[in-house]
Amino acid sequence: GSSSTVATRRVAHPRSPGWGLKSPCKVRNAPRRAMRQSSPTKPSDWVNRIIPIEPGPAQAVPPPYDHQNKALAVLDGPSLSVTPPVSGIVFLPTGSGKTRIGIEHMARVLRVEPEHRFIWATYSRALIQQTLQRLQDYGPLFAGTTNAMWLDGSFDQQDFDEVQIFFMTRERLKNELGVASDKRFAAPLRDRILEKRPTSLIYDECHQLGATQLQKFWGQLHEKVLEGRTGRTHRWRVIGLSATPIPTRVEAHRLLQDYVFKPRQDVPGVPNDWGVHILHKTTLEELLARGILCRVNTALDRTGHFDLPTDLLKRVITERRLSKPPKTADRAEWSRYCTTFNAKVMTHPKVLEFFADRLEIGRAHV
Repeated sequence: GSSSTVATRRVAHPRSPGWGLKSPCKVRNAPRRAMRQSSPTKPSDWVNRIIPIEPGPAQAVPPPYDHQNKALAVLDGPSLSVTPPVSGIVFLPTGSGKTRIGIEHMARVLRVEPEHRFIWATYSRALIQQTLQRLQDYGPLFAGTTNAMWLDGSFDQQDFDEVQIFFMTRERLKNELGVASDKRFAAPLRDRILEKRPTSLIYDECHQLGATQLQKFWGQLHEKVLEGRTGRTHRWRVIGLSATPIPTRVEAHRLLQDYVFKPRQDVPGVPNDWGVHILHKTTLEELLARGILCRVNTALDRTGHFDLPTDLLKRVITERRLSKPPKTADRAEWSRYCTTFNAKVMTHPKVLEFFADRLEIGRAHV
């Protein structure tokens, strides 16, 4: 049988300074339990608990592909050793193993710098659960004791003492950045930055960084903490992973260009038209030529089998009260329209039922 240790952690009130509180939040104690690899059976089992990364035979993990090794060489090289470290985007096609690159990078850094701490953030709870499982699969990559935690509360200094890798949703990250940028509140994350302790944020699907509130607090963190009395000698780094590097909302690009992924001259990145620092790029054509990826079969697309009927689209658009921009609309307005269309029309129950029928999975599963 397995034993479990019990500890306590401080969990902040669900509201945070980002909602305009005028005094520090009250906290309450909640149980935190160490869990074995095989214990979790549902998402709630992962949250706010220390998850040991179980080691195993080294041969159980296949070696990285060549394009992954090239990305790792950039992540682990001068871009990490300079002060402050170079933040940037790893730009790879869908299905090319970005998660493997991120996990391998964490394992390599923790081997030589055990005091380093990683925050892995993304917009989807499902993605976090999937990545946590991959982390366990790649356990043999890690040396010594390595713990992870899916954090759904505020950071506690005890957490940074015991946990090397934190996972959190975009919403949780927004709150933590808000607290860290507000000096009225105690913030272990801000303390780490000001104390120049190595901390990396890996954002999976970094094109999702356009959320307005997230950008607001991220900008405040840079202005009040990262560009402040640390004198630009901090050890804070952001690594973005994506097949589509930047948000579709044009107004969101400036924060990434000026702060989050600001181009650096001391460690040049991959040239691009977005004005951000691309650490590494591998194209789809390269991976197709090497046989690592294959082209999507477009036969069904050509048949029109999944084309939404015009009358259905009109009904849904009317119901959602979505107005098409005028012909004179600029790129930013069309970008907002496309984002709203995907969010309101393509997720409509009638649209989902149509696709379910075409896939023959039945409406009961929608």
